[in-house]
Amino acid sequence: MTEQKKTQPNPFLPNLPPQMQAMLQNPFLLNLFNPLHLSQPQSPHQSQTQNPSPNPSPNPSPNPSPNQARSQSPKPNPSQSSSQIQSPSSPPNPSASYSPLSNPSLKKLQESLSQAAISPFRQRVGAPLLPMALGTWLSLPAVWPSLSESWIKSDPDLSAAPKPSAANQAGLPPMNLPLSPSLIEMFNNWLAPVRDQLPADFSPEDAACLQQAVIDEALRRFGSFLSGVQAYQTHPFVRAEVPRPILWQEGTTRLIDYAPSSNGPIILVVPSLVNRFEILDIDPAHSFLGFLAAQGLRPLVVDWQAPGEEEKSYTLSDYMTKRLAPLLAYANTLGGPCHVLGYCMGGLMALALALLHPVQTKALTLMATPWDFGVAGVAGVPPADTELGSVFLKYAEAWAPSLEPLGYLPPDFLQAVFTGFQPLQVLQKFARFTAFSPETEEARRFVLTEDWLNDGVPLAWPVAMECLREWYGANLTARTAWRVAGTLIDPREIKVPTYVLVAGKDRIVPPASALPLASLIRGAHVHQPEIGHIGLMTGDAAPHMVWKPLVAWLLLQS
Repeated sequence: MTEQKKTQPNPFLPNLPPQMQAMLQNPFLLNLFNPLHLSQPQSPHQSQTQNPSPNPSPNPSPNPSPNQARSQSPKPNPSQSSSQIQSPSSPPNPSASYSPLSNPSLKKLQESLSQAAISPFRQRVGAPLLPMALGTWLSLPAVWPSLSESWIKSDPDLSAAPKPSAANQAGLPPMNLPLSPSLIEMFNNWLAPVRDQLPADFSPEDAACLQQAVIDEALRRFGSFLSGVQAYQTHPFVRAEVPRPILWQEGTTRLIDYAPSSNGPIILVVPSLVNRFEILDIDPAHSFLGFLAAQGLRPLVVDWQAPGEEEKSYTLSDYMTKRLAPLLAYANTLGGPCHVLGYCMGGLMALALALLHPVQTKALTLMATPWDFGVAGVAGVPPADTELGSVFLKYAEAWAPSLEPLGYLPPDFLQAVFTGFQPLQVLQKFARFTAFSPETEEARRFVLTEDWLNDGVPLAWPVAMECLREWYGANLTARTAWRVAGTLIDPREIKVPTYVLVAGKDRIVPPASALPLASLIRGAHVHQPEIGHIGLMTGDAAPHMVWKPLVAWLLLQS
């Protein structure tokens, strides 16, 4: 009898059952979901803007930025093949009892993917969709043995550490997730509702039939997901870059004017450091910044861009004293004290800015701003004092020495973390995208949003560690112990009129995290629409539910 080849452990998911290990080692899947993909630092935007600054951004890259690549490729090149998705050079792992490529429809899909014309920028969509996300659709076949007492269990050694692998060659520590009794109990509780539905007289034959049915359904969903990825990657629509005046620039940070001819009240808009500001201007027909300008305000938005050599060493205090404070002072020269608005992480920075410079701040707006990281965590990552949260914190610290020499946290790495904790969202949205007609506004908005998500900004390493240790780990914000430039950031000391917008369906900054901040600011106007975090900017209901009420309040303060 021929000896069956033993499945080698996957260094990123070492404790999955052998069937899942084999499935995730399929060459096709490894090419599509490359866990070792860490993007290089992206060069600053080189869009055709009117830049009065005589000094170019430091260390310009000879390679085009993702936005350049998109602007240079208005449509996917039919002659171009994908380097991200390739046909496997060898058959699926023979140790697998089943394989995605054993399904005829998936074989056909694989062939079409390998020949598809894919926008160069959108090849990066594979990076954040790690096997953790893929494993969600395929998890039922993997856990099925634990659901039925009639099934012969494989009983893998959950404590065994994986052998050195490709992860070590990249200088990255293997991910050995220690499954403690309490974690195993938690997983068992998750599976209990399914296990309870199994009939008492469930035979091994019944189990085999049901297992195959579950496998078929998992593969059908997997195929739908891959079809959605393909539809996104090959969609012809790209964002049109509109030239806008750049009023101020220092290093890689710029201030962009969205209403240069307006004499209306100025509003300084502070986006997150980890995402580009374009979510605030996702589409000319659906632009938050454009809406503010149309209502008589003059939005000046901070464009952080990727950190240059100087910014790589920046702390949050550096960004405050060397970037935001000078920006606010400059905005004041155009019309006196101005409104300050912060979105997501930018809300915490806007809060600190208003507290440090109250005389220069007319009013403060905080949109989807996290505060208490100990209640509901952030972006699906459980609080640090939970068992899963402590495991995440442990491994984040373990990876730190390997990533620190880069000088920044790659956006793919951060997005992979969030995807790993909320994989169903990613898989479901691409599966739903297959039902969209490519010509519809819904499809175009989806493509624009995904392009924005996959065009994240690297985070300066000191800032990344502050966010991990001080915000997430120690929850210094909620403990009123967070300091910026030596000043304690206490919301109770805010003296300017404040508008706090809490998204009721927010999974990135849950209401339980944002509402405690509103309760600390005396006289704060709190608005809590039933909408999601990104939906604040991209949702069909956003203009009516979010933008109009905010503008009405802003004009009252002007």
